[in-house]
Amino acid sequence: MERYAITEESIGAPIKSSMEVNQVGETSDGIPVLMDKIDRSASYMNVMTSLCPELIRVPPYYDSDRDAIEAAFQTLPGIDPQNARIVQIENTLMLEEMNISQALIAEAQKTNYLSMLGAAEPMNFSAEGNLLSDF
Repeated sequence: MERYAITEESIGAPIKSSMEVNQVGETSDGIPVLMDKIDRSASYMNVMTSLCPELIRVPPYYDSDRDAIEAAFQTLPGIDPQNARIVQIENTLMLEEMNISQALIAEAQKTNYLSMLGAAEPMNFSAEGNLLSDF
C-alpha cells in the first residue's frame, strides 16, 4: 500500500490488513464472490439512513434477498411497499420475461410490447429469505 502513498502517517490512523475473507455469494458461472470481514450493519447504517446508498464505497450485500429488498425500501421514504413499482428480472441479458408488482399492471396492460402471462401473486421467499421465482 505504500507504493500508493497509503501509510499510517499519511492517513493518520493505524492500518490493519489481513487476507481473511468471507464468501458472500457465487456468480452464475460458479466463481466465488469474496469480501473481507467488515461489520456490515455499522458500515451501511449511515449510508442507508442518509438516503444516498450510491455513496457507499463497498457495494452492499445482504444475507438474503428479503434483507436486500427491505434495505432498499429504507432509502425510499414515503413509498408504501405494497404500492411500490417493482420489476424483477432474471438478468439484464434475459428480458423476455419479468415479474412486475401490482402497481405496474395497469401501465403494462397499456403497452403493445408487453403481455401478461399470469395473475398477480405475492413475492415468495425460501426459509432462508431468498426469492423463489420461475426464472
